[in-house]
Amino acid sequence: METNNENVGRQSYKFYSWDAMPELRADGRIPMGVHDLFEKEVEIANRYFSDPENEKNKQEFREWNRNCYSGDGIAQTVKKDRIYGKIDKNSKRLWEITPDAKLVDGALPITEEYYNSIDAEEIDLNEYNHDSVEGFLYNGVISFLIQKKALKNPFLEELLGEDLIKRVLDSYVKEHNYHEIDYGYSPRLDCNLYPYPSEKISTPVLRPFIVTRERSSLLGGSIYPDGNYFFVGVLDKEIDGGD
Repeated sequence: METNNENVGRQSYKFYSWDAMPELRADGRIPMGVHDLFEKEVEIANRYFSDPENEKNKQEFREWNRNCYSGDGIAQTVKKDRIYGKIDKNSKRLWEITPDAKLVDGALPITEEYYNSIDAEEIDLNEYNHDSVEGFLYNGVISFLIQKKALKNPFLEELLGEDLIKRVLDSYVKEHNYHEIDYGYSPRLDCNLYPYPSEKISTPVLRPFIVTRERSSLLGGSIYPDGNYFFVGVLDKEIDGGD
């Protein structure tokens, strides 16, 4: 159970493998949520592409070039052959995960009681699973339509909000202008809430939202015991802006 510890950028953050959550909590840290992960990654990307020759910016960008589990989860259950889900912000169950957790297809089993206790809107995942919100760059400016569509996705809207969605998309423009090339794909925000509706789950489960290193996807992903995915442990005061 190794922990990848780094001093990143202007504050000290630590990267922890999924099975090091007890160590993360013992260090007096909490796992960063979706909003703060996107916020930090956009900030770092913008800083790097504004001054890519700066060594500190280079190191910071390299250190954050990884897929991150968040402390927010997507709870899923099945009703009449349809999969429903709730956003579990600051998920108590995820924060308590241990190395000996019994995973079901990469997810944490939860009880119906836990699912029902989550104070969040229940959403039919069949309607939004793998919702790819794509846009087009024209002369380095991103289409307004992608912002409009992103805000119609209840997960992106709830977890990111209008202002951050816009800044995530604007960061693509900075990257595009820096490279002065066209993308091989359209700038996008994917919302992939695995499992797909065609797959069956027999018991309620909880999956961590994953923010991908390309700043392009919000995944309701599996926990990969051997994968290159990390929780980011941060002190409360670093998120709240305290001293």
